[in-house]
Amino acid sequence: MPHIYAESEEAGFFGVGYAQAEGRLQLVLRHQRAVSGTMAEAFGADHLRSDQLARLWCHAAEAEEAFERLSAEVQRDYRALTAGFNREAGPWKSVGVVPAGCAFPVLGHTRHVAWGMTTGAPSIADCCRIEIDPADPHRYRYDGGWKAMSVSEEVIAVRGGEPLRVVFDYTDHNGVTCPVIARQDGFAYAASSPYQHVAELQDEQLRDWNLARGIPEFRDAMRSCGGVGEAARAPRHRVTSPGAAVPAAEPGGVEIEATARRPQNISIIQGSEPAKIRSNALTAKGSSVSSRPRRNASAGASQPV
Repeated sequence: MPHIYAESEEAGFFGVGYAQAEGRLQLVLRHQRAVSGTMAEAFGADHLRSDQLARLWCHAAEAEEAFERLSAEVQRDYRALTAGFNREAGPWKSVGVVPAGCAFPVLGHTRHVAWGMTTGAPSIADCCRIEIDPADPHRYRYDGGWKAMSVSEEVIAVRGGEPLRVVFDYTDHNGVTCPVIARQDGFAYAASSPYQHVAELQDEQLRDWNLARGIPEFRDAMRSCGGVGEAARAPRHRVTSPGAAVPAAEPGGVEIEATARRPQNISIIQGSEPAKIRSNALTAKGSSVSSRPRRNASAGASQPV
């Protein structure tokens, strides 16, 4: 397991990138292809379905747009990570799990606080059932009238085969772009998630977790959640973790458990009525943070390193 010691945050992330490229390069490059929907180009037709889904959800485009909305500090960290990957060559001390291609530990501990996540993740999306215009399959009923879908055409290269041309339809519900995933009997079904356009916010929050100097700052990072609108992109607005709960503790101090109150099942709702569709990501009012004295069971996980 690589141990990285650096005199600056930027240098540390250069080291993370270098270490990942040295030990997990193939996995990171596969992740890059999976996100961009180009697995079939390298590995053949067995990956066409996953490529179509990646392009349907616009993962690569969302990531590029999200990067531009990141704070200057997090952009700097990711550029350093990339520089370390490419071998171009404030204090950060944390130990934890860093998924291949990611910059920040998602589980782990620092000298000040330790945290984890429960297994599994609740649903954060709805399925909108929308009426299709009988005269035009690319229009749907919305807010008392007919609204045009946006249409995207993609060509997926296939190693050893002919390229595949696919067309994706999207609806717009309260400012959230929703891919159409099925059609039946004059209706279309679009997946709607208010997290679709805020991919950058979790990176911001993960950085705050790793820099927290104790439970009060960690609690602030958990509570400072934002919506999809402009307020969400202001400093200190974050979304909570994808897990259902995040337990954390500090040495000799208190534990907290932050629980996101989210629906456990995807619901099918009438997509013609804007008022019934969620337009915001989880806000501070949608999460709870409770404190309690530290139990002995967590002492080992939260000792200083």
